[in-house]
Amino acid sequence: MRVAVSGASGFIGSALVPALREDGHDVVRLVRRSTVHDSDIIPWDPAAGKIEASALAGVDTLIHLSGENIAAGRWNKRRMRRIYDSRVKSSEL
Repeated sequence: MRVAVSGASGFIGSALVPALREDGHDVVRLVRRSTVHDSDIIPWDPAAGKIEASALAGVDTLIHLSGENIAAGRWNKRRMRRIYDSRVKSSEL
């Protein structure tokens, strides 16, 4: 199965990606900023709503792990909106 993972370099993603590969899955990583141009990286900019749709061809499933850090500050209305948008709006691409 071809799996796209956002947040692949985070706490959960950094353990999940190798486990998926070990199980025989073809994993591509959605990356916001990278100086590396590996064949398994798909650049995206969720804030700007940009992703190369053709790069997702053949992807069977998306595991969306990226988003605003929920422990980085007080929860007020503005912060809750940023948390929501970073998780929900970015997955609508």
